[in-house]
Order: sequence, then C-alpha cells, then structure tokens
Amino acid sequence: HSSIPNNDMTHPRAVAFTNQPLLRSIPAHPLVFSHHRKHKNTLNNLTNTIYQSRPTTNTKIQITPTAISTTMTNTPTPSLPTSILLYLLLTNILYLARRSNVRGPETTIRRLFQIRTTREPNVSLPLYLLTLLAWQSFVVIFPLIELASVVLFDRVTFFYSYPNAGGVGLIAEPRGVQGLDTKLRVKEQVRLDWHRFKLNVGMMGRDGWRHPPFVMRNRVHLDIPKRGMKHWPWRRRRTIGAYDNGTSNHKGKGKGNGRK
Repeated sequence: HSSIPNNDMTHPRAVAFTNQPLLRSIPAHPLVFSHHRKHKNTLNNLTNTIYQSRPTTNTKIQITPTAISTTMTNTPTPSLPTSILLYLLLTNILYLARRSNVRGPETTIRRLFQIRTTREPNVSLPLYLLTLLAWQSFVVIFPLIELASVVLFDRVTFFYSYPNAGGVGLIAEPRGVQGLDTKLRVKEQVRLDWHRFKLNVGMMGRDGWRHPPFVMRNRVHLDIPKRGMKHWPWRRRRTIGAYDNGTSNHKGKGKGNGRK
C-alpha cells in the first residue's frame, strides 16, 4: 500500500498549490550577499582611515604662522600717528581739567585753553610757536610730574609763559594756597624759568651781588622767593647758604634780594 503512489499530489490543483511563492524553496541569490559585502568593505575602509588619522601620544600638533597672523590681522590696531594724537588729546584734557579743578569753577577748561593758545600782540610768531611747543612738551609728561609733585611735596604744577620777557616757565606751588591772592601765592612758589632778564656784569660787591652795568640774557634759572633766591645762580656769585634768607651780612646794606 505504501508503494502505491499518491495520485492526489499529481492532481492539477495540487500542483498549482505547491507552485505558490511561499511554498517554493528560495535559492540563495548571489547579488544580495555581494551587495552586503561591498558595504561592509566600505565601512571597514572608513574605520581604518579614522583610526590611522587619530592623534597619538607621539603626534605633534603644529600651528602654522599663517593662522596666527590671520587672527591677529583681523583685530584692528591704531597706527602710530593715531596713537600719538590720542595720547596728546588725553593729556591735554587731563592738564586743563586738573588746572580748572585746582583753580576753582570760575577758571573753566575753555578759558584755560584760550589763555594757552592765544597769541598776544607783542609776541612774535617764532616765540608764539616756541611757547606752544614748550607747553605741549610739558603736557606730555604732566601726568608723571603732577603725580610725583603731589605725592612727594604736596604741590601742584603748571606751565607759565612770560610774553613781555620772551620766555616760559614751570611753577610748583602748595595746594593749600590756591584760594589766596596772586601776590601771596607767588611768595610760596618754586619756579624753573627761561626768559629774558637783566644780568649785572660789573664789580662784585662784598654782599655777593654784582653791580651795573648789565646785559640782557635769556637763561634758565631758579626762583624761590621764600628763600630769597631770584634768577639763581646768575645774579649771585655766592650760594644762598652764606646768607640768612637772602639777607646780606654786610652792615647797612639791607636785604640782599633788594639789590640787582
């Protein structure tokens, strides 16, 4: 009975049923595996490239000068002439503001600027330009000079011009005398001046002063009225220490600073 073939499987309907796609054996398609192998090889190559290019402990990181220079050039820096002009502008504002603050509200910055830049009728053009140049030379170092003067001597400093005598000067005076009259302030000042003055060239007196005749000279000199020093050292041969506050030791001659 078992050797008898099953005629039911040869029936046309049975054959059609067995030929359905789900019941047929699916052969291994070679294209599917080759496509997968291709992507796998690509992934392996990419992994190897990343691994080989990663930095190691022996790898040196180099920064090219081009990158640094590009970064620095992107930041704008002022030129040297611009920096000089900015510094001069700031120091001039500082000087004028400081003088206005010291002298009081009536002496405004605008008024001080007019005083310093106005050319007086009896002043020649070369002297006017020289005065401006001397003023600006002082303004350049004014922050340092003013700081040292206040800290060490409790004094304020400022620039001064002598139109009639054709010169300029630097004055230091105590901060506490700013509200006093000009004559009282002058007595407390220390002045380093350069201007024209009379210089006796005659015989030397016993009190240390020279007698006429005189000549006119522009020379740098020091004035300390409180110590009796005027146009020092040109108008006196001996040192001020030889006299008591500028008073002559010669009997009947009076104060040494009263003679020329």
